[in-house]
This record gives sequence, structure tokens and C-alpha cells, in this order.
Amino acid sequence: MSKLKKALQILASLALGIGILYWLFAKENLDWADFQTELTTINWFWIILGIINLQLSWLYRAIRWQMQIEAIDRRYALRDLWAASVAGVAINYLIPRSGELLKCAWVGKKTGSSTPRLIGTVVTERAIDVLCLLLIVCLGFFLEYDVLISFLLEEAKVPFWLFYLGLFGGVLSLAFLFVTQRLAKRKGGVFAKVWDLIIALW
Repeated sequence: MSKLKKALQILASLALGIGILYWLFAKENLDWADFQTELTTINWFWIILGIINLQLSWLYRAIRWQMQIEAIDRRYALRDLWAASVAGVAINYLIPRSGELLKCAWVGKKTGSSTPRLIGTVVTERAIDVLCLLLIVCLGFFLEYDVLISFLLEEAKVPFWLFYLGLFGGVLSLAFLFVTQRLAKRKGGVFAKVWDLIIALW
């Protein structure tokens, strides 16, 4: 029975993958004649290299997630976390951000762990990603200020005041998140509810 269940799960996964590909191609009104012609001119070396790099990026994320979970629970099998991450990415194409919840639920069911705790590790992971991105943006802003300002004003046609308004809004949003998170921890109540809402929207 267990072998039959695994076989059905594999078939369901394949069917889901094929369905997603078909939906993506159908949405773009793909001309299959042109598509077949383009396939004959593709340099498959770069395609294979891209697939390998993509798999390595998912593997890296799975390893990072494994380290986060191990710090609060126990060490999970890397293959399970990798499979859950890949499945989550596939579901994100259908329903944005739902893949993050799906992979936590899948790993929680397979390992018997707490799904909310796993969701907490994903939220932490995304917060770290955003902070790293902001750090890189700020570093680029200070190192290449003249180039960035010149591009925004001359090429992108962004008004000078709008650029600084966006910068001020970003700083204000970060300050709001920081203060809300601190108040939610110290006082709870309405601040905790606001913080939970922010996490849910995230």
C-alpha cells in the first residue's frame, strides 16, 4: 500500500508539473511551429548549465533552511527539504507566496514537526533576504551615487523629489516595522495583532 501511495504521489507530482507548463504556455498563446523551430537553434550547453545552476540555488536554500530548523528542532533530511523547496517554487507560479506555506506544511506532515514553527523559519529567512538586499542597495547608492542619480533623472525620467520621497518612505517603513516588532514583544495586545497581520501579508 505504501509503494502504491508513493507511486501515486510521484504521478500526481508529474501531472502537476505538466499541467503548470501547459498552463504557462497556453497563457502566452504560444505558436508551437515557431517553438519547435527555435528548439532546433538552441545551444543546449547553456540550457543545461542554467538548469544545474538553478538546482544548486535550490540546494543552497535547502541547506540554509536545514541549518535554521536544526537550531530550533532537529536535523531533517536534506532531500526532503530540497523536494519541498522545489515543490513550493512550482506552486508559487499558480498562487504567489502559497508555495512557502505548502513546503512548510509538507515537511511538517512528513516529519511530524510543528508547521507554525517551520513557517517562522521561512519568515526569518525572507527577512534576512530583504535585509541583505537593502544592504546591497544602500552600498550601491553610496558607492555609485552620481551614476544612479544620473540614470534616474536622465534615462528613467524619475523626478528628483520622487526619488527622495521613495527613499524616505523606505526608511520610514523599516522604522515602523522595527518599532512594531519591539512593541509586539514587550506589550502584546493590539501591537501583537498588527505584527501578526504584517507577517501574514508577508
